[in-house]
Amino acid sequence: MARNILTIAFMAGAAVLFVTVGGESAAWGASETALQVPQSTAFAVLGHSCGGIQEQAFATGFDATSGFPTGDVYLQTRCGGSGVGGGYHTTTYSAWVNVTWDFTGTVVSSAVGASAPANAYPPFSAFDSFGNEVQNVLNVVNGASCTVGNTSYCTYRAYLILASASTTTTIGSSTSTSTSRSTTTTTLFHTCGSAPVSGCQPAATQRAQLSLGNGKLSWKWTSSGAVVPSDFGHPLTTTQYLLCLYDSFGEKLSGGVPAGGTCGTQPCWKVLGTVGFKYADKAGTPDGLTKVVLKAGGAGHGKLQVQGGGTNLPLPMLPLTTPVRAQLLQSNSGTCWEATYSTATTNSATKFKAKSN
Repeated sequence: MARNILTIAFMAGAAVLFVTVGGESAAWGASETALQVPQSTAFAVLGHSCGGIQEQAFATGFDATSGFPTGDVYLQTRCGGSGVGGGYHTTTYSAWVNVTWDFTGTVVSSAVGASAPANAYPPFSAFDSFGNEVQNVLNVVNGASCTVGNTSYCTYRAYLILASASTTTTIGSSTSTSTSRSTTTTTLFHTCGSAPVSGCQPAATQRAQLSLGNGKLSWKWTSSGAVVPSDFGHPLTTTQYLLCLYDSFGEKLSGGVPAGGTCGTQPCWKVLGTVGFKYADKAGTPDGLTKVVLKAGGAGHGKLQVQGGGTNLPLPMLPLTTPVRAQLLQSNSGTCWEATYSTATTNSATKFKAKSN
């Protein structure tokens, strides 16, 4: 499944189209780190968060003193409600933030800026004396006309590509190396660790369903706390997902979903408005997962869904030994979600079905 990259760039007031088919630019390499600011920092700047704060990030180079990557991040959130005299009114809160990151992508310093960065719109890249690179990328949905304020259809992202980074990537406690996904594209895949990772948000009480059997898998999860869009990372470009299943004897299933890509004739990943993302791959490449839905929301309203089936799906031998634990992890951060199943409504040699604790 080759990865088709569409980038629309705005330089000197003119739109220039760059298309790469069946290959990757440096920003999609194995060693890239997304440069962004935490939602807590964004909230401290705007003082508001209505359905999450959207970010548009632009790297501008490397600091002359520290050598760290620098850039500007545009923050925006829209809040609506009924106004005086009736009617629905929307207020947009926005700001530019000047940011310095270290070489792990952690924010070192930030300060509110006065205006947009100059000459940093995609395509933009800069190198330091060690060969490390910062690069800006624009992803466009439905051919939209892009400005930084159009966060629904236009995503500006900044990446750090380390010259000396290896192609090994870790999700939680699990480490894997790059594997060829096709003859033209190299993509990282992951396997789960021998034990679950810690720190994942649990499902709301009895609000996660797990079903295995007849060659199929279904997992549906509802949040116990808030889930914001930034929790999902950037699955259209860099963020991969991993579903892990454990019973009392250890790991039972490991299923990965790569970032980006084209499934059939359509992008594998699509944006769901301002709340999340959806993945669809009828072929179930590489591990049999055919559908992933990620939706942000407050406690009781954040939703995750994973489905799988077919010959690529590594279903475990049944029955399982409770307690059973399912986790969904993403590769760009330690964010993860889980559900525990201490009892099952069905647990036979052909089917497992349970509702979470």
